[in-house]
Amino acid sequence: MNSDQNQHIIPQTYLKQFGYKDKHGRWRVPVFNIEQIPLMNNINKTLVKQSNIKSLLREQNIYDLSGTIENKKHLDNTFKILEDCYPLIINEINETKRISIESKQKLITFISFLFVRTYDFRGIADHLLKSRNRDYLEAIIEDNKDRINTLLSLPVEKAINFLIGFSGFYISKVLSQFEITIIETIETEKWATTDNPVLVQCKATGNIIDFLGIDTELLCPISQDYLVFIFHPNSTFSQNELRKLHTNEVNKISIGLYESIWYKLVDKSRVTKYIIVPSMNK
Repeated sequence: MNSDQNQHIIPQTYLKQFGYKDKHGRWRVPVFNIEQIPLMNNINKTLVKQSNIKSLLREQNIYDLSGTIENKKHLDNTFKILEDCYPLIINEINETKRISIESKQKLITFISFLFVRTYDFRGIADHLLKSRNRDYLEAIIEDNKDRINTLLSLPVEKAINFLIGFSGFYISKVLSQFEITIIETIETEKWATTDNPVLVQCKATGNIIDFLGIDTELLCPISQDYLVFIFHPNSTFSQNELRKLHTNEVNKISIGLYESIWYKLVDKSRVTKYIIVPSMNK
């Protein structure tokens, strides 16, 4: 049986929140290739490409696990379960302007896996495995020495996807202790996203696992209309004014604050290849 299949770095269900259906019923999203943008402050709109979501950010078998045929697609199947919940969460926010406790945890898990699916995190995982960073491995695998030793015995290219899966669940467990604020876009604009959609801001300590400490703050567009800000209520590190907004519900912000966030999200230094701009056609 041929188990080859195309797997998306950024899931289609997420991209659809920024896209539209063309006249043939195909989902498309407008994208800029950053290699064609000389200056972020001078984006030439003629460079936009209407990309087919089905083929954008897609690679064959990139998330396959080693082992039996039955286990090979386990990580990709986990992604699919999370993706099925996503449109329902966005609909809930649209209709109620709030997020329930159950949906909050599902959204946090979706965002955690959105983060670990990226090329950027794949590079982090590669570094962790090659450096044999046991501090990180012991944190995410709960000090299970046998499982850690098994992971480190594998070739790096085979171990990466296992580490991605462990990391996704661990990050979602940590972030379940954080608060969520939902931020609505301003009237005349829409949120953009990228191929590295989760912006992680934290107090730098030089220790790679500290990106999950209580001083961590995350920004993630979840649709062209909404962005979430995730933070720990006990941190005193940041004076971010977003902390003053109401948690678990939709908030409005000023044009100035919107622009400040927008440029952080699309900063070329954190984009692998694509800036995904919202479609006003939706």
